[in-house]
Amino acid sequence: MEAADPAAALSALQARQIVPPEAKADDAITPELAQSIIERLIRSGQKPEAAAHISAYAAMYAGVPVNVVVQGAVAAAQAAGLEAGVIVQSASQGAVQAAAAQVAGPMTKGKFVERFFLDRATRPPAAAAYVPEGAEGLPPAERFGAVVNALSAKGVKVLEGGKPEDPLTRTDFIALYNVLSGGRPEADLGEQKNFLKQKGILEPDDIGLIKSFQGEATITRAGSDKPIKMTGAEAVIFRDSEETTINARVELVFDDGTSLSISEDTVMTIDEMVYNPKDQFRSIKLRLRAGTIRVNTASSANPNSRVDVLTPTLVAGLRGTDVHMGVTPAGNTNLITTVGTVDARQPAQSDRPPAPRTPAPGPAPVLPATPPPAVTVAAGTSTTSNVGAAAPTAPAATPPAQLAAAQAAVAIT
Repeated sequence: MEAADPAAALSALQARQIVPPEAKADDAITPELAQSIIERLIRSGQKPEAAAHISAYAAMYAGVPVNVVVQGAVAAAQAAGLEAGVIVQSASQGAVQAAAAQVAGPMTKGKFVERFFLDRATRPPAAAAYVPEGAEGLPPAERFGAVVNALSAKGVKVLEGGKPEDPLTRTDFIALYNVLSGGRPEADLGEQKNFLKQKGILEPDDIGLIKSFQGEATITRAGSDKPIKMTGAEAVIFRDSEETTINARVELVFDDGTSLSISEDTVMTIDEMVYNPKDQFRSIKLRLRAGTIRVNTASSANPNSRVDVLTPTLVAGLRGTDVHMGVTPAGNTNLITTVGTVDARQPAQSDRPPAPRTPAPGPAPVLPATPPPAVTVAAGTSTTSNVGAAAPTAPAATPPAQLAAAQAAVAIT
């Protein structure tokens, strides 16, 4: 349904018999009204769990105490002879997902602490364990500090040194909502995110986060042509395309701990990201079309783990390495290894990227059917793969000036 304003939205919902006809826009939301709306949603064809989920999601966005909707959901379940526990769980998940969606936009550390720790009407039950007795009655700055200290004492240190007016980062949100949802305070990022995915708070395709950035950078989601301006609160999603402009730089951290630094004027796509913290298996595939990146792979005890970076002229297999890779305006690829070793080879047909919606002009490059032999690029050496060449150049010691230029290209100042 479309509506131009709240009054029109209310009229449309009443016409569909989802909101009682006597309800007015300025009426307070009571458990009785919530029950009526949920019952009407069920009669309109919504499953009971979905009706509770939708109602709680909307309530959290509107600042309505979640317990009001939960009370209404329980009453609706009892009236319909349904299991109340399932309905309450669905309502709780709806409220949590609304909170996650709100943090995708501007949110300060102070507002988050107020709403999800200090406000008894809107905080989850687990929050009480991190709020010292009497903290709600302190001045704003002091009660923020009291919660930060309580969190730190239990191992959640993401807010240490922060101010109430500082923007809430995605790292902050994940660590805080991990404990608000009952997760272990000492869990690392990968465990926190897996836990929140199991709770339905994070999307299954959420594979990383933005650690820092400067300048104008965008993310384009798979299936969309519209770039999203980067704010630092966005998730990194499987098959995202990152693009930076002049003077822009970005540092991403994947769930396995691998970090990716992106220079200005870079275009890159995440083709694959699989990570299982139980057996430390990971498989990452990045496709670099222009610009310079630095990839610092996290250590892995699983010998089958791999990180591959593909460019138009090179395929690099990284194994516990720290490398810089760049695609020049002419299309050539430079690779510098500073830690570990890299297997570098020319692309084969199996490395061809997915067909674009709008094919590039001219004939597609001819690639061999089987992957050609690779050269090993050890620490302190580099190689170049030129357009039209049969193989990468023989690895040689990296000139200091070339390494310094690559490091400067991705540095965030």
